[in-house]
Amino acid sequence: MAESHSAKSDNPRKVRIVGKVRGLTDEESETLSHDSNPWISVQTAPGKGVSEISTVFLDSRRDGYELDYCYQQHEEINQIYSREIKPLILEIFDGLSISVIALGARGSGKTYSIQGCREKPGLAVIAMSEILSKAKELGKSVSISLYELTQEHLKDLLNPDNHAIQILEDAQGKVNLKGLSQVPVSSITEFYNIYFGQTSSRCTQLKPTDLPHSKGLIVHLPSEDDKLKSKSGNKINFVDLAAYEDPRNSCGSFENNNLLYALLDVVRAINSNETWVPYRGSKLTRILQDPPGGRSQVLLLTCLVCVWSSTLIVFVSVI
Repeated sequence: MAESHSAKSDNPRKVRIVGKVRGLTDEESETLSHDSNPWISVQTAPGKGVSEISTVFLDSRRDGYELDYCYQQHEEINQIYSREIKPLILEIFDGLSISVIALGARGSGKTYSIQGCREKPGLAVIAMSEILSKAKELGKSVSISLYELTQEHLKDLLNPDNHAIQILEDAQGKVNLKGLSQVPVSSITEFYNIYFGQTSSRCTQLKPTDLPHSKGLIVHLPSEDDKLKSKSGNKINFVDLAAYEDPRNSCGSFENNNLLYALLDVVRAINSNETWVPYRGSKLTRILQDPPGGRSQVLLLTCLVCVWSSTLIVFVSVI
């Protein structure tokens, strides 16, 4: 997905790939020498708006990896939202399908970026607030689905007793998640209670072992327009992808690696304008599959840590 700094493409990109460098925790700040150089450095070429290109350099490597943009430690989640997602919100009501996927090594800030907490809401919460406001203005209904994906097993988080979720495709190529619950939501308070569930509403520094499995939120906006119904648009997906592990590490998750590589294959195919996209590589890519004849946009948020990590070397190398 990311290329060496010397490689460039003029092809239009349906998948926008951006980075976010997580700041240091209090513990990391205490253990890291004040004289230590950052393990990750970023250079951004001048440009206007989303036309800026960032190059990420790892440790002392001479060659960097080019991203559409990279948000650094001092840049907040609301800045990512304003720049990357807010301009697309209105288009969801006009048939656009959006997927926002956060991926990266353990402890890199994926859950913080997508979910956040009540004091510092993440991308999904900020977007939901704006969607609900606009839906009320237009007289539209909003519903959500929550799922967890572990070893290609799909679990309905709104109805844990439902073990019969199927990913089906109709004659028109439209993907349906049969059995996955959809719960109507009319206010941001109602959404908070469902989305955060029984978890603490306060922001805390989570240890890597406490990070959740891959979790997905689908926001549905049913349309009264039969044309839009046939396109399966009017939705936005938020995915907190399971921690990526170095496959050379015996403790790494083979299933997680396969899921990541399947996602990378899809991104490469889409941005290369290939006629066939390998959505069937995993259940996640099938869930995110483009609606036939519809419009879609994907934001891939690669979360990075500014301290040394062997898993990140492999991860960024395959972007």
